[in-house]
Amino acid sequence: MKKIILLLPILILSGCAYYQPTAVSTNSIGGKYERPTGIAQGVASRFYFFPCYAACPSGEDSLKAAIDDALIGRNADTLANVFVDRKTIYFPHMAFPLFIRHDVIVTGTLVKYNTEEFVPDDDKFPDIVNSKNFEMILDTLLNFNRKQRKSLLRNLPDDAKNFVYTYLIEQENKKLLAENEKDLFSAVVGRPAYLDSYNKITYTDKNNCHSYNCLLDYKNKERKKKFMHLTKKEKADVINTAKKRIRACFPEKTPSVVVDIEKDVYDNEKEFLEFLCKKGHLSLK
Repeated sequence: MKKIILLLPILILSGCAYYQPTAVSTNSIGGKYERPTGIAQGVASRFYFFPCYAACPSGEDSLKAAIDDALIGRNADTLANVFVDRKTIYFPHMAFPLFIRHDVIVTGTLVKYNTEEFVPDDDKFPDIVNSKNFEMILDTLLNFNRKQRKSLLRNLPDDAKNFVYTYLIEQENKKLLAENEKDLFSAVVGRPAYLDSYNKITYTDKNNCHSYNCLLDYKNKERKKKFMHLTKKEKADVINTAKKRIRACFPEKTPSVVVDIEKDVYDNEKEFLEFLCKKGHLSLK
């Protein structure tokens, strides 16, 4: 009897969640006028509060809002083959809820139109999620509004999460967080997904090193070797980042690079910049 009495508060306060599969849309994709670019999920939520419920809702749980959420930061114009779920949460109990949350969840295939009328526009719809240009991903996150940022953060791969997490931690430790970085810091640091990705990338396989910051983790000899094995695009991304870190490059002189006095340079970064300068990669003309 005592066990039953102890369990009652837990059951009452646990809340109830109900799923209601709503719709499925299937059709063929590809060909002359469209091309698939990946899979995405979007969520739209609406909240109801005691005592007014439907008279004072907050948020939007429309199908359009969920699809818009799925498209944020993706190289796509629409979703196809869409699966729609509705999830309703009652708290603390369905019989007398103080709070109700209604989610519309869509999962579908990303589709990019490719016709004379809809010319591909990679500048307008950059494929941010699959990019290895982590500096661009960071800049995009800082310029997005809160809703767009949340959607993009949810879809980032582990190595991009690792870069964002590491950068923000370093900026915080140096007390250099800018105003637009503070919101991103609170959205990222301390979240399990980012801690897991940081540990996974940092303490396991580092062979997949493609970025400027990643190369700085290695000793000079190994760093040079890894740089030489990068693809042409990866090298270009590393060089572009390096150029932003210097004021001038003089390959024939020692030291060969000039760095702003107020700029923080990592212990082994100057050595890497010297290497790139002497190899002729950092011409600022």
